[in-house]
Amino acid sequence: MKIALCLSLLIFTLTTYADSEAYNLPITRNQVTHEMLAYPFWSGEYPSPVIDVKTKKIHGYLSLRDLREKKTCTVIPGVYHPWSEDKTSILSFYSITEKEDLLLLKDMPDIDAKKGDKLKNTIYLSEGMCLYELKNQYTQTTCLYPEAAQPIEYPSHPSE
Repeated sequence: MKIALCLSLLIFTLTTYADSEAYNLPITRNQVTHEMLAYPFWSGEYPSPVIDVKTKKIHGYLSLRDLREKKTCTVIPGVYHPWSEDKTSILSFYSITEKEDLLLLKDMPDIDAKKGDKLKNTIYLSEGMCLYELKNQYTQTTCLYPEAAQPIEYPSHPSE
C-alpha cells in the first residue's frame, strides 16, 4: 500500500511539473539541426546522471543547442544530481530527449483520443506511465507504443 501511494505521489508530482512546460528544442550537431524535447524535471525509473565534480573548473559549451562556442566555468565541487537538496547542487535541471510523436492505431477512450490522432512530445515518467501532448494539453496514461500507436518518423537525432 505504501509503495502504491508513493508511486502515485511521484507520478502526480511529475505530471504537475510537466504540465505544459515541455518545449521543442532545436539542437545543431555537424551543421544539422534536430528538434529534441526538453522538460524541466527528471523522469525515469532511477535518477541519473549523478555527477561527482572534484574540480572547480569544468569545460562545456555556452549552449547545448549549438556546440560551436566552448566555455570554461567555475563551480563548487560536489555531487550534482536531480534529487539533491544540497545548496551546492541547486540547479535548473532539464531532461533532453529525442522528440517522439505517435500516431494512434486505435481509439483510446480513457484519454479521449481516436484512431489517427497524433500524440506529440512523448515523455516517459516511470513504471510504464507516459505523458503525451494531445490537442494542446498534456495527458497521462500507460505507455502506448507499440500496442496502440506507431512512431512518426523523424530524421536521426544527435547522439550526444
